[in-house]
Amino acid sequence: MLLEVKDLTAEIGESKVLDGVTLSHKGGGGIHALMGPNGSGKSSLCNVLMGHPDYRVKQGKIEFSNKDISGLAPEERAAEGLFWGAQQPREIPGVSLAQVMRSAVRTRDTETESAPASSELAEELRTQLDNFGLGSDFLRRPLNEGASGGEKKRLEMVQLMVLKPRLAVLDEIDSGLDIDAIRQIAETITQASKQGTSFLLVTHYKRLLEYVKPEQVHIMVGGRIIKSGGYSIVDQLEQEGYKNLIDPEEKDGEVTVSAS
Repeated sequence: MLLEVKDLTAEIGESKVLDGVTLSHKGGGGIHALMGPNGSGKSSLCNVLMGHPDYRVKQGKIEFSNKDISGLAPEERAAEGLFWGAQQPREIPGVSLAQVMRSAVRTRDTETESAPASSELAEELRTQLDNFGLGSDFLRRPLNEGASGGEKKRLEMVQLMVLKPRLAVLDEIDSGLDIDAIRQIAETITQASKQGTSFLLVTHYKRLLEYVKPEQVHIMVGGRIIKSGGYSIVDQLEQEGYKNLIDPEEKDGEVTVSAS
């Protein structure tokens, strides 16, 4: 397995946000989707997977390529091949996309010493910026500063295509995008998947998954995965919503979380 999350319980502040999450992804360019109602813990799982310091793991562990990464810092997890596309990408004042990517590539290639020259990296970034309809000025601008929501999401995909991670966790990459942008994001995910990058796509809606059909769909409610299965789950959700997928114990409120 590329990713094994085992009985993961986590808190932020005084609030429990994950309650025994168990999830696996075999990798190999496969695409999984994570769905659930608001406040179910999806974004919290993304944060914990990447080692966000505000979240405390109380129980369980995260294995990546059979290595326990639960105690690794975010940059160490990234060096292992994890990529996180945040739901709301932050602006980084004073630090350009080119600088961020030079640092990321150096971290990725520390052991292999195969990092491309700065000029080669800049050219690759310009190519990807052009592919996503973004001007080369984004290369020099502080990352995400002054960019629209849609531009920030496309900038994340530029970074993904250059870094070629082993697993990309994309938290609502489709939010705030028009239909043409969603199609382009979907085509990029498909292309990267064929090149070996595996995906965990967090989304509320079917629209992205109509273009990128996941092989596995996981439903999260109350900080835990309550159901996993094939694409038919997405169609069931579209017709019935979440209530018919939640068993009586969850309906009775035995599991509650207070953050998304």
